[in-house]
Amino acid sequence: TFAGMLDSAFNEIRQCAPGNVSIVIRLLEALIRIAPFAAEESQRDAVFRQAEMIERAFADHVKEPNDRADIEQRFQRLVSMLDRD
Repeated sequence: TFAGMLDSAFNEIRQCAPGNVSIVIRLLEALIRIAPFAAEESQRDAVFRQAEMIERAFADHVKEPNDRADIEQRFQRLVSMLDRD
């Protein structure tokens, strides 16, 4: 499934790289590239679910305000693309 593919592609990377700002940004940028191809609501839900997990996983590990701002900017861009609040 689409959700299964995202889980396979993103889960292990997200789980193994706590606090690595470069990885978190690249994961979110990858989801930004994937989002336009998520035609069905269930696919958009799967992309958003991954983005939320990424954002939560790194919220506690990234303390530098500028890094947090970079991550938040990408997260908000993706939220906007997916028409989420």
